[in-house]
Amino acid sequence: MEITETYGRYYYRENFSDLVLIPTNSLATEWQESDSKGKQTGRAYLNCGPGKLEGIWMSADESKTLSINAVSSTSYDARRTARMPLKVQKTQTLGPRSVDTVFVSGIPSLNALRLRGEGPGIQRVNGLLQKDLASSVSSHLNCVAGGLAAGRLDDPWGDDLGQQAVFWTGDVLSVQTSYGGYCGGAHPYHGQTYQTYDTSTGKAIPIANWLDTAYRKKVDLESPLGKIIKSKLLGGKKSPGDLPTDERECAEEALNNSAYISAIEKQGIGFNFPFPYAMSPCQVDHVIPWSRMRPFLSEEGKRLLNEIERN
Repeated sequence: MEITETYGRYYYRENFSDLVLIPTNSLATEWQESDSKGKQTGRAYLNCGPGKLEGIWMSADESKTLSINAVSSTSYDARRTARMPLKVQKTQTLGPRSVDTVFVSGIPSLNALRLRGEGPGIQRVNGLLQKDLASSVSSHLNCVAGGLAAGRLDDPWGDDLGQQAVFWTGDVLSVQTSYGGYCGGAHPYHGQTYQTYDTSTGKAIPIANWLDTAYRKKVDLESPLGKIIKSKLLGGKKSPGDLPTDERECAEEALNNSAYISAIEKQGIGFNFPFPYAMSPCQVDHVIPWSRMRPFLSEEGKRLLNEIERN
């Protein structure tokens, strides 16, 4: 059970649906309980003390009562995310290798990858992928509970998460994660990220680590790498004015900013630019081929590229 300043929630065992509690008096001793569809399912009378919580639960028709005794815990979701019931949605074949897309039973909007194969490195990568999925599950359930507590029953509160293996060449795995959702505020959110892994060691390699330190945080368009990205952005043209009309606004906004690394693709490294929400459609990865990227890679990036080229 978790109690916040405005609402509470709890779940039974490893169940992935929260029951939400809303206080009905100013002392927060009486709470109305609702299920994930907003239906009233009971009432709770709670007394909070240092490190513990006691009270009584009563069904909506007042025919059943149960005592409540709880002690403080460090993680609300630890028990249910430790043993997530995973199901295989599909299997992706990458040459001689296979990767499963799995989702948590009851939450099909969240899925992640699970590598097939033996060896400690692959198992470590699977552990990292499952840890990230558990974190996403916790975030999603927290968001859904917040929406129910706010009485927003008709709004699609919660997250969507999808992953795919971009490539798995040699010991180098690149994973693309697409996400979206709504959890209050003026707009929904969406985007995509990339993460790479060394499947021989099980080490996660942030994509910025592929680059020389001079380019990890941002890439100035007047730098040697920046000039290559700028040329790619403009399609070899001299200025945004030389582009088709429907591409000019995006290019003009991009040229007012520095670029940043956004993707590790099979063909090379992708770069993007920050855009305001209203210009979200301008978000496109501009991929620079590996042959042109080698001078701008870190030692680790060169090692990884050598592994890709050998295979």
